[in-house]
Amino acid sequence: MPLSVTPIPSDGEIIVFGNFENRAEAIIFADRSASRIVHGAPASWGFGFDVSTTRVANFLSTGAVFNDDAADLDFRVEGDNNANLLVIDAGTDSGSFGGAVVTGAAYAFNNLTSRALTTSIGREIHMPAQTLLVTNASGTVAVGAAVFLGIPTLDQCPASGTDLTVTEGATLYIAGALAGTACAVVVTAGHAIWVDAGSVRIDGTLQLGNAGTDTGAFAMEGATSGVVTTNVAAAAGTYTQTLPSAMGTCGQQLTTNGASPAILSWAAASWKELKDIQGLTCRDQAYRNVREARVYDYTYKPCLEERGMWSGGGMTMTGILADDAPWAMQGRCKGAFSPINSVGNLIAAFQVMAEKVEKLEAANIG
Repeated sequence: MPLSVTPIPSDGEIIVFGNFENRAEAIIFADRSASRIVHGAPASWGFGFDVSTTRVANFLSTGAVFNDDAADLDFRVEGDNNANLLVIDAGTDSGSFGGAVVTGAAYAFNNLTSRALTTSIGREIHMPAQTLLVTNASGTVAVGAAVFLGIPTLDQCPASGTDLTVTEGATLYIAGALAGTACAVVVTAGHAIWVDAGSVRIDGTLQLGNAGTDTGAFAMEGATSGVVTTNVAAAAGTYTQTLPSAMGTCGQQLTTNGASPAILSWAAASWKELKDIQGLTCRDQAYRNVREARVYDYTYKPCLEERGMWSGGGMTMTGILADDAPWAMQGRCKGAFSPINSVGNLIAAFQVMAEKVEKLEAANIG
């Protein structure tokens, strides 16, 4: 089928003239006046570029396809200062922006081109503040996000018959905070993640630290000054605490039931208006409690320190035991020492002793 080809400009140069895929004559020429390459086949046919017998690229009316024969042919785009501005490695089915592909990564960002660092501009990846238009006329979207990471699942392909163990898995892993070099770049306060405004929602467990490597801690800064840091002991132990469901009232103190998992609750402090007074304690009984209490020197067993219930090592302690002095323990926790009960009994016993001393002194004077 002969073609009707637009006349070639006087300054045109024929590049290809012949048959296109055995269908009809085709012509490709350079139009120097318009700085373009024109092909004379029907637009619906398009044309392709071959190297030997391998199709490098197809240019069709519906778009362009590179490496349509699925050969090991790489694709690279150069910039003014970066020879690897975009790299597609067909052999490894991977790509890179700014440098060579990274083994094991589908896509990598490693653009090392020198450029000025600008406030609030991402050095490697940047999404500016902008209005994202949506086409929904109405309705409800459960989760609306500008950036979304789904749940990735690792699987063997093909299966080897032997399990692959991943010690620590993460959907997003950040190796550390931004740091400067020893060559005139100083980062005063580096952060791995910085949320400048807005709340941070975490539906799962927030883990701080890593046993055997880093001690967990969190810090809260005041709006004007000061930093309050809370951390755990290096041998932190393993336990769970559940906070009360209410905020408590003025003067109450937080206490535990001593069980595992621990249930925390609010307990009344020592203000009179917070208590139902049942009367004065029997001072003679308190005196007998203190007088008959056996005091021991002891150390805690090593297993308690291993479980995080004690961190004093082999330190020798002096005190009473719950077995001998139930009056000094908490009412609901038979083995938990109660400073309130202990101090109350000591004061009552001291008062009895003071009265005895006063009587003896009075008898001696008489």
